[in-house]
Amino acid sequence: MKRIVWSAFFAVMLVSAKICFADTIVIDDIASDTTWGATDAVYIVDRTITVVPDVTLTILPGVTVRMDEGISINVAGTLVAEGTAQSRIHITGKTVTTQVLVPPTDIVEGEVSTEQIVSFSVDEVITVLPKGLVFEPGSSGTLNYVDMTHATDPVEGDGAMIFIHNATLSHALTGIAVNGGTLSVSTTLFSNIVIPAKIGFSVDFSHSGNTFEDTEYPGWNFFGDGYSQDVHLVAGDGVYILSSSLSIPAGNSITIDPGVTLFLANNASVDIYGSLSANGTEAAPIIIA
Repeated sequence: MKRIVWSAFFAVMLVSAKICFADTIVIDDIASDTTWGATDAVYIVDRTITVVPDVTLTILPGVTVRMDEGISINVAGTLVAEGTAQSRIHITGKTVTTQVLVPPTDIVEGEVSTEQIVSFSVDEVITVLPKGLVFEPGSSGTLNYVDMTHATDPVEGDGAMIFIHNATLSHALTGIAVNGGTLSVSTTLFSNIVIPAKIGFSVDFSHSGNTFEDTEYPGWNFFGDGYSQDVHLVAGDGVYILSSSLSIPAGNSITIDPGVTLFLANNASVDIYGSLSANGTEAAPIIIA
């Protein structure tokens, strides 16, 4: 009988320990190789932190990262966030509870005076908006099976190598904003985002199998930073949207692959002083509008 009682006691203790698992508060830079895990663990980032050069931050499947309002995780080294289809990684804002004043209902005008009306307050849980992930020149990042929601700019990069696959970017102003470096995006959902992606023409960019839902500018929005380099538009999912004029100088070229659709927004133009190669096919015409 004692053995049964003690076994039950330890079983209750183990369940209680799992339920009471505390969140991990992060306030310091990542200065050595670090792993965030395990499954169902929650990391609260209360200030902007940096993954320093030559250091890797690894986030394991099932982890949730909650960031405070307006802050970012700056990556100068390497970020590896590899979830799975069954255990995705979640990166979002912190939740806070605030009190909201609610006036009474069912009041007929003239039956009571203003002084007699008593309002009451209720708790409302809201998600704050962090900035997101910022990849610095020379850094690299892999986001696989990662859901990023409620950030103003989930992914930013300048001269970085960024690989995003099987992800969801939602409820943001700009999903991805990169200039220079390498960007690969595949099988990713962009949802409830004003501008899914802003990409400099100098970026080595590849994309396939992505979808866009409830976005104001569906597709890949490009800005013209390609003034002294070749530009290559590859076919894939989504359309290209040129939001500022692009000049191709003498000695440089722009190549447009079959199947590409290019929209010129805001009276933008492509001014070619070098060379243009745009050879569509009957099955995959090039559309410029």
